[in-house]
Amino acid sequence: MKEETKTKAIRLTDYMLETARAYIASGQEHTATLFTLMDDGEDYRVIAVILTPLPNDRMGKAAIAHAIGEIVEPFDAYVFLTEGWMVQMKFKEEPKGPLSMHPQRIETFQLNFVTKFGDQLMRSWRILRPKGKPAELVHDHDSEIVTEGLFANFYAFSMGSSQGSH
Repeated sequence: MKEETKTKAIRLTDYMLETARAYIASGQEHTATLFTLMDDGEDYRVIAVILTPLPNDRMGKAAIAHAIGEIVEPFDAYVFLTEGWMVQMKFKEEPKGPLSMHPQRIETFQLNFVTKFGDQLMRSWRILRPKGKPAELVHDHDSEIVTEGLFANFYAFSMGSSQGSH
């Protein structure tokens, strides 16, 4: 990722993070949210904010990924905000039951910034909800590694994508 793109992405996601910190500290939870962006040369500007349903079944998730691919296609970039659960496991190990019920689950907040040119910046925080105190976000990691999967890069699902369709 070009340094200029990364600087603009961090500036935007830092702003989103501060809003999220206050929201989570007040006891709220985020639904998956898509922010479509245009690059005005100086910054990425939010054009639309779309709450995104996330069905539990694979076919429903695939349908949503394809629909979002069509939505993001005309925009320069997007941020996909999610809260969820993560479990650190051995390679190829499968969880027994839903992650939300796993005894070693970690609640996470993620901002995935993706450009039409394939640049990605995944920023992740752990959500800590101590009893009797406001919830807080603790930075986990940032990664520019291009990831794969239904919700990794919606441009791959757009009909006009130069990155190919799945």
